Amino acid sequence: MVAYRTARANDADEIAALWALANRARGAYFSETSVGVVRERIGAAAAIGKIAEEEARVVGVAILSPARENGGRGEPIPGLAHLNTVSVNPERWGMGIGRALVALIVEHARQVGYDELQLYVDENNERARRLYERDGWKPTGEATPFEDAVLLRYVRVT
Repeated sequence: MVAYRTARANDADEIAALWALANRARGAYFSETSVGVVRERIGAAAAIGKIAEEEARVVGVAILSPARENGGRGEPIPGLAHLNTVSVNPERWGMGIGRALVALIVEHARQVGYDELQLYVDENNERARRLYERDGWKPTGEATPFEDAVLLRYVRVT
C-alpha cells in the first residue's frame, strides 16, 4: 500500500537515488553532478516535496520550488513555482503514483498562493509528457539544451 507524505531533509539521499534509478531505467543521460543537485533540492529555501512510500521505502517523489530568474539562479519570480524531480520507481510505473504526487504538489501550490507552475521535461520522456498533458500542463514551445538532452517547458495555472 502506497502512503503519501511531505518530504523531509533527511530524505535527500533516497530522493536522489530514486531519481537516478528512474532516469537510468528510461535510458536518460545524467551525471553525478546532476544527482548532487537533486540531493540538495529538498533542502532549498521554500521547497516542498511530496513522497510516496511503500513499506518504509520511497517509491515516488515530486518537489516544488519557487521559480527563479536567470535559469534558476536569480531572484524568485512572483506567483510562479517550479515542479521538479518527479520520479517514480520503475517497478511502480503505470500505477498512478506520479499523477498522485503531481496532484498533491499542484494543490499545495494553490494553497500557498502560486498562480502558475512550470516544469521542464526531456523531449524524449514521452511517458512524463503524456502524464503532464493529461493533467492540464501546456507546452510553451520553449526548448532548452541541457547536458545530453533537450528540455521542453510546460506551464499550467493552479
